[in-house]
Amino acid sequence: MNTPENTRNNQRYTGFGDLSPSGKSQKAKMMYDYLVKLSGNSPGELMDYFLNKSKFGKDLIESVRNEFRMLRMTLNIQALHQSLDKYSDQKSNVLALVADTHSRKEIRDMGFKLSNTQYAEAKRKAEDGLFSLGSKRHKADHSSRIISKDTKEIVVSYLLNNSRASSNTCKVKQENGKYMYQPVYYLDSTKLDIYNSICREKPGIKLGLSTFYTLCLPNFKKGKKRVDMCPICIKGENNEKRLRKINPEDNTELSGQIRRQVGLYKKHLLVKKRQSEAYKACLDRSSPRLRSYYEF
Repeated sequence: MNTPENTRNNQRYTGFGDLSPSGKSQKAKMMYDYLVKLSGNSPGELMDYFLNKSKFGKDLIESVRNEFRMLRMTLNIQALHQSLDKYSDQKSNVLALVADTHSRKEIRDMGFKLSNTQYAEAKRKAEDGLFSLGSKRHKADHSSRIISKDTKEIVVSYLLNNSRASSNTCKVKQENGKYMYQPVYYLDSTKLDIYNSICREKPGIKLGLSTFYTLCLPNFKKGKKRVDMCPICIKGENNEKRLRKINPEDNTELSGQIRRQVGLYKKHLLVKKRQSEAYKACLDRSSPRLRSYYEF
């Protein structure tokens, strides 16, 4: 309940910074009138003594100087933050310097232009003590260097065995930083299914899902059009699903037809696998430039 006493208490303990402009002006006028009365109509002499000779005045000046230094440092951080590209991953690294001591509203009031996601990332880095200018790209490059060559070859071989070549090409970045045109392969299975196949058939391999996606070259793409997909594989996968639902003891003409089609589909996969192996062996005997495609 808002009683007159509570209202007076709220007014009494309201911070100066929370006052309205008219309220601040009123307080300043009250202070000046008090100084005039306290100094015997010589407020200038009192202020000169207070600021230059009094211990309390010197402490006040030092406090103001410290606040000014903090403000100057914050403005320098803001200038550095604003100088970065809009989508630079360094923005959150710079913002972490102030995210631990200021709220999102306070930072925006200082003039910083940031998104909620950027502030949350900067806040997390500040709380974890991660003050670094290392970029995500650098971390990714570092992690790729510790992946064994055998693991890379396994990933590429599984991608080849679960895709088919097309007449399209695209640029693929090599280890030396240069780009080279490579044929586009349209995947017959999802990358997640391919990853699960690797883990199932190679139980000893040390390969995380994120690392697998990193090793998937950009020329292995998901078919978006019907012409990008192998019609035999699509029909064969559907027939396999239908066959699982059929009773093994069912000897109807339809079930027999589905079993024959599934058998043809498995032969198709075997031929496709041999073609991929032969194609890779052919490249291995070719120039080092082509061989480097499998040794990225």
